[in-house]
Amino acid sequence: MPPSDGRLPRFSRFEYIHDLLIAINKTGIQGSDLKTIQKVLTDRKELFEQAKFIAVGKRRSIASGGKIASDLTRDCISFAIKGDLVRKNVPKEGRFTLTKNGVMLLQDQKNDEMSNEFLKNITSIYLSTYPRAFHVFMAIFRMEGNQVDIPDTRNRGNLDSEQLNKILGVRCDAVSLRILKDLLDQASFLNWYTHIKGIKEPVWTIYTTSRIIDIDKIQNSILTGSSIMSEGHKYAIQINQCNNEEFEEAIWSEYINLTGNYEEIPVYYWHLRSKVCYKLRISDSVYYNKLITLKNSNNYRFNWASGSMSGNKAMGNRLKNLPPIVSDGYYMVYVSLSKKKR
Repeated sequence: MPPSDGRLPRFSRFEYIHDLLIAINKTGIQGSDLKTIQKVLTDRKELFEQAKFIAVGKRRSIASGGKIASDLTRDCISFAIKGDLVRKNVPKEGRFTLTKNGVMLLQDQKNDEMSNEFLKNITSIYLSTYPRAFHVFMAIFRMEGNQVDIPDTRNRGNLDSEQLNKILGVRCDAVSLRILKDLLDQASFLNWYTHIKGIKEPVWTIYTTSRIIDIDKIQNSILTGSSIMSEGHKYAIQINQCNNEEFEEAIWSEYINLTGNYEEIPVYYWHLRSKVCYKLRISDSVYYNKLITLKNSNNYRFNWASGSMSGNKAMGNRLKNLPPIVSDGYYMVYVSLSKKKR
């Protein structure tokens, strides 16, 4: 059994770490105090809540009521220190400064926006820092079909670590698993969807959208992608891709299934995305990039419409469910396809 490295820190988006590092970096050698970091992370949390609020058609702002995200701040700082990105300077009244690694991680940042390179690198650091996280990811990768079904039992109590161990072969608490699937989903390493199975109990189907390659077993090969160190082994993580032809064939097939073989019928963006991503084993971000290329397709006509989501689609940690924002400030809620006549 893999060694235990404790529970995973309770943050489910890498933007929190990005904002933390940016805030500390702006203070230079003087360092940042805890109060400043707490405000930055509280503001980011409110931005995420605001996005979900707007998605359901409510345009007023959300206020935290003065509640500081102290637990979130503690866990983000814990990861940043353990990952050798931040140091705490006790003699300077507990101020925080960046390590050399933290400074290097921010080198490619522009306008304080989180880049794809940052996301790739911070995911590598996260998985290298927490062996348990990498072991869970590896366990899913090694399962039949590179996927696993996890009952969502939150309404009657979380699964305990023993129950999850029977499913995954790795000890992990339920909250850590939920957080990990969201982080690796954001990194395009895996994807997931919820469905009802059996006696109407929600189930997460979590599946990998990447390949794990043991670099030590490959000679004279140049590999791209994220690099992970785990128990003395170096692994490369390569995100799955698909070509335009594969994507068009898959999205048309799934669209027709959803509409009952009719063209130009609007369907929910996230319904179609979920079907296509699972069929091609690709991430949400790869799906969106391919979807945009349909504008130039010789075979299909792609249309979208904005609107508001139903409330249950944006509740809780449902940033994943939020489709892209279009020019009028609303979300791309509906999409439709039709074949071009030649």
